[in-house]
Amino acid sequence: MSRSKARSLIRRTAGMGLLVGAALVWALGSSAAAAPAGAPVSGDARATAYAGNVTTCAGAGLAGNLLTTGFTVVSDGTYLTVTADPGVTITGVVVKGGAAYNVYPGGLFADGTEAGLHAPLVGSPPKTVPQISHYFVCGTTGSTTTEPSNPSGAPAFAGSDTGANPYTGTQIGLLSLALGVFAVAMFLLFGPSGRLVAAHQH
Repeated sequence: MSRSKARSLIRRTAGMGLLVGAALVWALGSSAAAAPAGAPVSGDARATAYAGNVTTCAGAGLAGNLLTTGFTVVSDGTYLTVTADPGVTITGVVVKGGAAYNVYPGGLFADGTEAGLHAPLVGSPPKTVPQISHYFVCGTTGSTTTEPSNPSGAPAFAGSDTGANPYTGTQIGLLSLALGVFAVAMFLLFGPSGRLVAAHQH
């Protein structure tokens, strides 16, 4: 390869590298900008919202124990209606969705039934009620049960919670494209032998 062609190839490869870097910076920067900031918004005057995840009554600041019986729940995947059975005192309900959870205090259930319970709002600005990832009910009954020391699965879960993915589908696609361009650029620059192409001059 002539010296001029080698220089041209190096310039093109450098340009590809700059494009790859720019794409990576944009994708990661957009992800950071899209990440939730500030305190979560409950979207319900009855509830208090907290960031993160929780699976125990103590972790949510609620008295009582995790209940597996003694109540009924009606859910459409977004909203809950919780009813306590006679003789059962609900001390609170936790509803998780998105990257936060709402805690509903026990006083709401003094009459037995409370409807329209949901997870904190999502979006920017937060204004959308998300799908529920899981929920649990705390309370006391005639017989006392002890919370497990390692509650690998909270009772009455509507589904497993894997946490929010900070990357959108578009950003993941751009990252994949950027890595592909980088791989092609390295192949053009170094060749299949792994040595700099410019060093092989005729």
